[in-house]
Amino acid sequence: MWLLHVGNLVADEAFFMTGANAVTASNSNPDSSRRTMVMVSALIEHPTEGLVLFETGAGKICPAVWGPQLNDIFAREDYVEDQELDAATSKTGNKIKDIKAVIMQEGWSILWY
Repeated sequence: MWLLHVGNLVADEAFFMTGANAVTASNSNPDSSRRTMVMVSALIEHPTEGLVLFETGAGKICPAVWGPQLNDIFAREDYVEDQELDAATSKTGNKIKDIKAVIMQEGWSILWY
């Protein structure tokens, strides 16, 4: 099994931690902390089925597919071509065309071609 680094997103930490960045009576304007999330896919070599990909990541067309509203909430950070699924798969010595099945974790659209 290989873990593939397929991108980074940054968002307000209140999306992940209940009460984060909350307003209180003594602090009506708190600092808004943001968190960077590493997107990871898993490439699994199944003994009978072949290569199985768990999660696809966002891909280079993510900003166009998601649109400005979602990109404003979950912004891509430090994007490089090496995070593309085909490049990340190649680093394992495999080819993207050899993947036999894809398992989607979050129900996201498949955002790579």
